[in-house]
Formats: sequence, C-alpha cells, structure tokens
Amino acid sequence: MRQGFTARAPVNERSARPPGSGDGNAARGRQDRESVVGLDWGCSYHAVFVVDGQGQAVDRFEVRHDRAGLHQLISRLRRIGSPNALPVAIKRPSGLLVDRPLEAGHPVVPLHPNAVKASRPRYPAALAKSDRGDACMLMSFPRAGWVCAAQMPAEIGDQRQRFLTHDQLAAEAGASPVTKASGKSHAVCFRWAGNKRLRVAVTCFADNSRHASPWAANLYARARARGCDDPHAIRIIAQAWIRVLWRAWHDRQPYNPWRHASAQACAA
Repeated sequence: MRQGFTARAPVNERSARPPGSGDGNAARGRQDRESVVGLDWGCSYHAVFVVDGQGQAVDRFEVRHDRAGLHQLISRLRRIGSPNALPVAIKRPSGLLVDRPLEAGHPVVPLHPNAVKASRPRYPAALAKSDRGDACMLMSFPRAGWVCAAQMPAEIGDQRQRFLTHDQLAAEAGASPVTKASGKSHAVCFRWAGNKRLRVAVTCFADNSRHASPWAANLYARARARGCDDPHAIRIIAQAWIRVLWRAWHDRQPYNPWRHASAQACAA
C-alpha cells in the first residue's frame, strides 16, 4: 500500500461486502428473501427503517450521530438478523455511517441520490392508490428523506376525514403542548399522549429541515433565544411544519415554497 493512502468505503452503487462474505450472487439471493435496512441520514439524528422480503415493516427507530448512537444502531440490527444477511441501503458513499455497518459485517449499498430521484416518476400511478403516494408527495418537503416521508403517512393513514384540522394531526403526533389550568394556576406542558412513531418521524423531519429551510432555521434560532432547549425547539418547528404538511396531505399536493407565505416572508 502506498504511503499516505487511506482506505475508503466504496463509492459505486454495488453492494459493499465485508471480506470473506462469500459469493456475490449468493448474497444477492439472500437479500431477495431477507430483510433490508434503509438508513436516512441527518445532521444530528439518523432514521432507520427495516422491511422484510415482502416489503412489510419490521422495525423503525432513530439514533443519534455519536458513538453511543452508532453502537445502538448495530446492536439493534443484530437483534433482527445476522449482519451478513441484513444489507444496509444509504444515500452516502463514505463516512462513519457507512464504515460502522461494514465493520459489523453488513453489506452496504450506497444509493446515488440521482438514481433515487430518477426512479420517482416511474411509479406515480401505482403509488397514488395507497399511502406510498403520500410518501412521494412528502418527499417534496426540505430534507424529508425517504424514511421519514414513508413513516409519516404510514402512521397517519390515507383517510383525510380522520384529521379534519391541523390541530388534530398535531395532537396525534404529540407536537402540540397541553394546557393545564386550575383556579389561578396555568401551565403549558409536554404532550405525552400521542402516536410515538409519528412523533419520531415528524420531529426527525423537523430537525433535518432546519438545515435546508431558512424559515425552519429561523424558528429554531428564535426558540433557542427564548430559552427553549434543543428538543423543545425542534417540537416548535414540528408543530409549525404540521400546518403545512396537513394542507399538502389534505390537498394531495406537493410542497410549494412559493405558496408558503411564512417561508417567503423569512426569505425576503
């Protein structure tokens, strides 16, 4: 090996198998029958979605981008199946999020963002008949990511009459606070009740969005300036986004930043 040369994770779109993992055709045959991991990376958190060979959800969770979080990722995947039979798909060619699964024995499939983008127009007719169509619609939101965009409609469902207002959806996602009043006392508290899986998906999206949306970044900065901690500030972004998400979901229309008055006012 040449002096100063550093080994890197593969940068093409073929499965990267650890040394000694066996024949590539055999590995691909196992992947057709076994579960597959989708890893939607973010700045602070990464969303993980596991499906079986029939496309049914096996597990979904999120981990922080730190040593403990990556250890949690590997440990939880190990409970699902053998690493060499559990490939990980991610839209990154390198980095710790690629290296750790490789070191643990998982085949890693780097997905080129352009390949994912090019595949979307192929399935609109089929996807429109289910909540997967809503997932494609939610992909129009800044930094939504495939995992969050798939998890949100999976939890919300496709019956528009279930949530007639954005406040109902915010309560379901646990994004809106609870007001408690008794006599002269008045308190605004964290909403513990709600769909926890939906809460994870919405807050994960909200946290990611502030790195791509000036409007969301401004909401976060103002919340922190008022003394809110990081999770509280992210919930404030989530509650604000839910108003926009609900309208797009209810109208079955993709997000249009030019029609988002608050975002336009922030950009002006």
